[in-house]
Amino acid sequence: MTDVDMPDIDGFKFLQLVRYVDKDLPVILLSTSGDTKVVMKGISNGACDYLLKPVRVEQLKLIWQHVFRRRTKDSKTSSLTPAGLLLCLSRPSFNQKKTQAKR
Repeated sequence: MTDVDMPDIDGFKFLQLVRYVDKDLPVILLSTSGDTKVVMKGISNGACDYLLKPVRVEQLKLIWQHVFRRRTKDSKTSSLTPAGLLLCLSRPSFNQKKTQAKR
């Protein structure tokens, strides 16, 4: 889960980086913007959902249950966990790929 508007990187760029590491890792985008073009940009780039802030706790619970069930069902296709993603993002080889992708 990530915000679309962050100080160092926007959520769409982060989504691209996550897709580079694991195309099946679910990403939920959060934003205060409900602009249809912005929402569609997130979904078309691979976000599994797009939530408008403020987000209700019950809404988060339902979405995470859905994501968890889907991920558990599809676990045969990808073994990378969210903790594994953090490890990948901290590896020097990932940072080199990220730098090359900017070029």
